[in-house]
This record gives sequence, structure tokens and C-alpha cells, in this order.
Amino acid sequence: MLGASTLFAGVVCVAESVTSKREEQRRWETRRRRVVVHEAGHFLLAYLLGFQVMGYKVPPRTRPGKPSKTTAPIPEQSSGSSVEGQTFVSLAALKYPFEEPEQIDGYLLGRFATFMMGGLASEALCFRTCGQAPGKESSNSQTGDLDILRQRLLSFRPDWSVQKSDGRMVGSLPTRVVAFERRAFRRACVILARHGSSLHRLIEAMDAGRPVQECIDTLNRV
Repeated sequence: MLGASTLFAGVVCVAESVTSKREEQRRWETRRRRVVVHEAGHFLLAYLLGFQVMGYKVPPRTRPGKPSKTTAPIPEQSSGSSVEGQTFVSLAALKYPFEEPEQIDGYLLGRFATFMMGGLASEALCFRTCGQAPGKESSNSQTGDLDILRQRLLSFRPDWSVQKSDGRMVGSLPTRVVAFERRAFRRACVILARHGSSLHRLIEAMDAGRPVQECIDTLNRV
């Protein structure tokens, strides 16, 4: 027969294991919620700016390693925001050709930049104020959005990477790139703040894994 001390030790181990699993799930749910909020910002801005949303992907409700999926269909080829853990909002083929950056006008580039800042702006509105410029308190997903945007800006506007005699740099980035992304961040904050109720409805729809059309339908409700 098992001694009392051995039995007690076994009970303690089981209790600790259950507590640990609950804590891991709690942390996972917290992280997942933040990602859903992030992707909802991209989704809503894409919708409001006239881009066609084809799909989205957010983390599953259960921790990795368990068969669960919360996602709307994603086309094999799409343009959109890519963030931590391969979560993203994908867009239909956009009208501007990435391979011909000289055809990208400032208005279209501004819309794309605002869309790319949607995730950071949504997090700012839901978890803190919009007073901070992008890049501070950056998560991996936020850094991924900034990296994509900066690559696009420099590919669409290669002259921005050339420093004039009076040109300045912010870190390793041209001043014009930093100024452009900050303006896009502020625009994203303003637009999302004006549509706060729509953003919160969309967050709940995406959190539940609703199809894209159902998510869009929630935005059309008064």
C-alpha cells in the first residue's frame, strides 16, 4: 500500500500540474485576444479604405499542439499584413502593380500604409492610448507590420532612401519614411476611433472565427 506521504505528494503533483496548465491556457488566451484585436484593425481599415478582404487567420482557442482552428479561408496568393505566428488579413489582388512602383500615386500609397498600421492602431485604442508613435512597446507582430511597410515604401519610393546633403536619418531609416509611417499610424487611430463600435463587433466576430462575409455583415449593422 502507498504510504500517506507518497499519496500526499502525488496529490500535490497533480494539483500543481492542473494549475500550471490553467496558467498556460490563461496566458495563451491573453495573447490570442491581443492578436485578434490586432487583425481586426487591419480588417476594418481594409474594409473602410475600399480594399477587398479575402480572408484572415488568428490563433486557435486552444494552445498549439491541439487540433483546433479559427480561420476564414485564405487564398493561396494574396497581399496583406503578415504578423506573428502567421496570423494575417489577406486582401484580393490590389489594383496597383507591385512590380511597377512608379505607377503608385501618393493617395494609394497612403491608403496601403494606413491599412498596414491598422493592427498597431487597434492595439493602441484597445490597450493603451494613441499618444505613442509606432515602434515603441513593439511586439513581434507589430514589428512585422513595420518591416513590411518600410520595405514597401522603399520599393515604391526608392528616392526616399537616398539622403541629400541636408537629409537626416532616424536610426537607419530615412526621415521621410519615418514621417510617412507616423502619419499613417495617426490616420489609422483616428479612423478606428470614429468606428469604435464597428471595431468591437468585428473583434467579437473574428474571435468566434466567423466567415469573412459574416464579419463584413457585422460592420453593416447600424
